[in-house]
Amino acid sequence: MIIRIALAVLFLFLCWLVWRNLGARARFRADQRKAWDEPLREGSAVILSAAPSAWWWLLALAAVAALVGRSLFERMAAGEGVGPTFWHWIIFLGLAGVAARRAVQLSERVTVTWDRIASRNILGPRYALPLKDVTGVTEDDRTALIAFRGGRVLELSPWLEGRFWLARELRARVAR
Repeated sequence: MIIRIALAVLFLFLCWLVWRNLGARARFRADQRKAWDEPLREGSAVILSAAPSAWWWLLALAAVAALVGRSLFERMAAGEGVGPTFWHWIIFLGLAGVAARRAVQLSERVTVTWDRIASRNILGPRYALPLKDVTGVTEDDRTALIAFRGGRVLELSPWLEGRFWLARELRARVAR
C-alpha cells in the first residue's frame, strides 16, 4: 500500500513538473527565442531554463522507475521478502534517486539581468552573482564556463537553453 501511494505521489509530482515546465514554456517560447537574437539591454531580464528534450528524458526515466517499482510491488505482494528481491530494490531505488536528482537539476531557472545572474531550483536559491565580476568566458560544444573574480567558476548546465547566448553576451561585455 505504501509503495502504491509513493508511486502515485511520484507520478503526480512528475505530471506537475511537466505541466509547469513544458506547458508554461509554450506561451513565451517565441519571445524567448527573439530575446536570444538581441543583446541584453539595461532594464531587461532573460530567464534560462531546461530544454524540453531534457524533460522528456526525465519522463522516460521516471516511467522506467515506475515500471520497476510496480514489478517490485507485485513480487512483494506475492509474498517474497526483502532478501529475494534485494537487487530489485537496489535497481528501483537507484532509478528513483537518479530521477529525483534530475528533476531537481532540470527545475533550475537562471535569471540574467543587466547587472546580475541568479539561479534557483525547487530546493531554493543556488547563487546570485554580479556580472561586473566576470573575468572570462569559455565554451565548448556542450556547456559554457564563466569565471568570476576571486577564482569562482560557474558552469552553465548543458540542458539550459540560451547558455551559448549568455556566453556570447558576457564575452562581448568582458571584451569592452
